[in-house]
Amino acid sequence: MKSLNRIGIFGGTFNPIDNAHIAIVKQFIQELNIDKCYIIPVNISPFKTTVNNNIQIEGGHRIQMLKLAFANEQRIVIDTYEIEKGGISYSYDTIQYLKSKHPNSEIFVLIGSDQAVSFKEWKEWDWILKNTHLCIAMREGFSEPMELKKLLRIGNISPIILSSPIIKISATDVRLKLLEGQSINEYVPRKVEDYIKTNNLFVRL
Repeated sequence: MKSLNRIGIFGGTFNPIDNAHIAIVKQFIQELNIDKCYIIPVNISPFKTTVNNNIQIEGGHRIQMLKLAFANEQRIVIDTYEIEKGGISYSYDTIQYLKSKHPNSEIFVLIGSDQAVSFKEWKEWDWILKNTHLCIAMREGFSEPMELKKLLRIGNISPIILSSPIIKISATDVRLKLLEGQSINEYVPRKVEDYIKTNNLFVRL
């Protein structure tokens, strides 16, 4: 059996999963030759501790949409660790969990540039930078690659900026279109759109 030397982590609310998430994960896996990438939906974000239940849908629905979106991706695992753990989700804890599962592997953590600009507010942010490879996908309107590399440099360690196109889709945009009764078929996979409609999700704020 081939050893898994390069483990990827991509966490987020995924409320809902959209085509931008899917595109950057595929780029992440390809560009960094990731052996296995864990997609981990957050239970409660430490930056969104007051959550309106009509805005963030419950974890079971988010997990099912992720499974639909990545059903044919052999190197992707939908991991429910943070939701099952409950409470506020911290990336530091999740990284420790995956390091225990893959003790001899390199860990690559994927975030968007919108998260990167406030990364120093994360729990044990400096430990994360020293013990993983931080990888950043650029989002429209959130800093510049060289600024982020300078901001998050520790010693001779700098984050990796993915060569993926700038992300212009956001889950907020998708939810607003649903509220307005507009089509979202350009923003999410068809099976995810069908799931949202079947379960009457995101119908009001």
